[in-house]
Amino acid sequence: MSSIVSIKDLSKTYNSGFEALKNINLDIKKG
Repeated sequence: MSSIVSIKDLSKTYNSGFEALKNINLDIKKG
């Protein structure tokens, strides 16, 4: 079954240098 949402290597770093997210991978499949 294919994914309806796929996120690869998502990262978020704030200006202060704080890493909120680091290399997040997410697959959401239909169903």
